[in-house]
Amino acid sequence: MSGRARFIAGGLAAAGATILASRGAEAAGKPEKPNIRFGIAVEASFYLPVYIAQARTWAAEGLNVELFAFNGDAQVSQAIAGDSIDVMVASTAGLITMIAAEQPISAFYAGLDFAGFTLLARPAIKHWSDLKGKSFGIATYGSLNDSLARYVLARHGLTPERDVNMIQAGSSANCYQGLMGGRLDATILSSPYTWNAQAGGMTTLGTQAAEVTPLWPAQCFSAKKSFISENPNTIVAILRAHVGALRIAHSEKPVAVKALADRLKLTEADAARSIDENLKWYDERGRLPQDRYMKVFWTIETDAGLVKSPLMTSRYLDTKYIDTFDAWAPRG
Repeated sequence: MSGRARFIAGGLAAAGATILASRGAEAAGKPEKPNIRFGIAVEASFYLPVYIAQARTWAAEGLNVELFAFNGDAQVSQAIAGDSIDVMVASTAGLITMIAAEQPISAFYAGLDFAGFTLLARPAIKHWSDLKGKSFGIATYGSLNDSLARYVLARHGLTPERDVNMIQAGSSANCYQGLMGGRLDATILSSPYTWNAQAGGMTTLGTQAAEVTPLWPAQCFSAKKSFISENPNTIVAILRAHVGALRIAHSEKPVAVKALADRLKLTEADAARSIDENLKWYDERGRLPQDRYMKVFWTIETDAGLVKSPLMTSRYLDTKYIDTFDAWAPRG
């Protein structure tokens, strides 16, 4: 197991697997567990549907949700393993690390195919080779942007930790501040921090879409298998709220702008631009990207030593809610 996998797995309590219940998602009534502790890996613009759900749709589905934001996949993974939260939306890579550590966790929805990260550096750094001996900011070891950054650095002949010092800095906001303040030489950012850094004279070294793949299985809804099997109505309520939030983002942009601006303390202009750029990454039916994009994902996972070979989808994703989307999704 790699050092990054140990970093995440080390904080996870061992637990036995729970067999998934065979009950379908077609019939959904009152949520079995209306009070939900919900975790996201970091604060970021691509969590827009979560922020809209907090403002509008969770309550409409009979849920009372307490939202927690962490400083990366390691922390949110430890929280769900330790029962501090019930459900998380976090990176697929982090989920795979938990499963490799034999945690009884499963995803039950995907559909965020975000490939919008940009790799930026201080103005004096003009080429990838200029990063030798420099620092690179990521959220945490094992996080989504850590995996992507390491892959791209290796593509350009740089060995992370030997040639480039990988620094845990937290959210995109923290990484942006570190870059602009000179505490980091380079980092990987999502909007709106990407544009702000570019406007501030930072060098754009590359983009995730160009350097990795134009679609990426970025985030999954996940929970312990026991929670999924024991709370099917609750899962449906969470997913109905998510789909409803996505539809609000498309049809009621001022609501979406306010939710994102309020949560991330953005200007309305930055929030609106982030929404315009990010909405293209969502598949409301919760599907994973096509096989050709998943092959890139598994190449990165295996090269990083997080898994020995690609996992069968059933090992990490319970597809029954994806398969029965038309039965439970809100109409319209």
